[in-house]
Amino acid sequence: MVLGMAAGFNKSEAQPHALSDAYKAYFLGVLTLTYTFNFIDRTIFSILIPPIKAELELSDTQLGLVGGIAFALFYSTLGLPIAKWADRGNRVNIITLCLSVWSAMTAAGALVMNFWHLLAVRIGVAIGEAGGTPPAHSIIGDLYEPRRRTTAVSIYQIGAPLGGALGLIVGGWAAENFGWRNALLIVGLPGLLLALLLRATLREPPRGLSEVKATDGKASTILGVARLLWARRTYRYMITGTAFTSIASYAHIQWTPAFLVRSHELGLSTIGFLLGAFSLVGGVLGVAAGGYLSDRLAERDPKWWMLTPGFGILIGLPFAVAALLLTDITWVLVCLFIPSLTTAIYPGPTFATAQKLVGVKMRAMAVAFSLFVITMVGLGIGPLLVGGISDLLSATYGEDSLRVSLLWIQVLKLISGCFYILAASSIAADLKRAPD
Repeated sequence: MVLGMAAGFNKSEAQPHALSDAYKAYFLGVLTLTYTFNFIDRTIFSILIPPIKAELELSDTQLGLVGGIAFALFYSTLGLPIAKWADRGNRVNIITLCLSVWSAMTAAGALVMNFWHLLAVRIGVAIGEAGGTPPAHSIIGDLYEPRRRTTAVSIYQIGAPLGGALGLIVGGWAAENFGWRNALLIVGLPGLLLALLLRATLREPPRGLSEVKATDGKASTILGVARLLWARRTYRYMITGTAFTSIASYAHIQWTPAFLVRSHELGLSTIGFLLGAFSLVGGVLGVAAGGYLSDRLAERDPKWWMLTPGFGILIGLPFAVAALLLTDITWVLVCLFIPSLTTAIYPGPTFATAQKLVGVKMRAMAVAFSLFVITMVGLGIGPLLVGGISDLLSATYGEDSLRVSLLWIQVLKLISGCFYILAASSIAADLKRAPD
């Protein structure tokens, strides 16, 4: 059936009437599956930290560097030129190429012998993943009209918690049973098969299809899109809030497995299953609910596109703090689950709002700028900051140094929630100023 839908389609931009609702749903499904693989390959590193640290004799700072700033530097900076390419070129081909690269580099991690090898392959993963999300968001913007776009983007964002869950569950199980090197092969190689499916069954959709807008073929410059976004007070507040919460979130993603090993002496397989279940249930529900609630509430007042993620971040904060302070593992796990649900709300409304504030041929770059901040600030600073503080405090707190380090950064979530609430005050006016 899939091949039947794709049969007879060429790679040029199709006419609007050629895209049925069923094909749009299939397109969104494949993009979501691709994003799932993106997060499987990104997240598996966190569950493999304990055996990698032991075998390669690395410090927390080195691991924070590999999983944080080194990855973020290439992911975020290359995302901008790739997004510019996506606003002009064939986005399906770009996603296919990038998926192939990050999958191959994940599998290549099985061959590393020292810190520099590990650094190189994770940079390779970052280079590939840099070209996955901006083109996908741009395509979704063309497939779904504004009133349904936040929901569609949130469906796509489900790939993050779903991939995170699979990365933790499969990674933890494979590491305990087959070793961490084979775990990387198990999750990396299937991505190459998905790339073949994507290339064979998807075609490039028309630009501006969802709004029935004609485009003149000109794409804006990177600097032009940056100026337009920064001129919108909503975007300034929103992206600042996103930056703060992403620092805490990426630190949590990378270091929570190691925290549970050191402070609660859990095994990798158990940790992978538990955190994977939290990501699967809490993350998926949070992302889906965030998109649905934001769109429904925004029908009455567009402020809810910002208030929904802001309140979600603030509601989860006390539970995140409690999870780091409690000693009873049952209550620790209960408290870890709540933020996995409420914090997962913010990506869908954030990326969809960025698209709504710009023109049709600026969408990929609008998303890329948002990703640049999230990864360069959040992923770049979060894991490295927590790893560095943990090393500094290890002489005083021993195995609990990681617990204390993670605790300190929770204040950033409070700041983040406040900025999202500030963004709500200007969103109505800024949406009216959005160009075609």
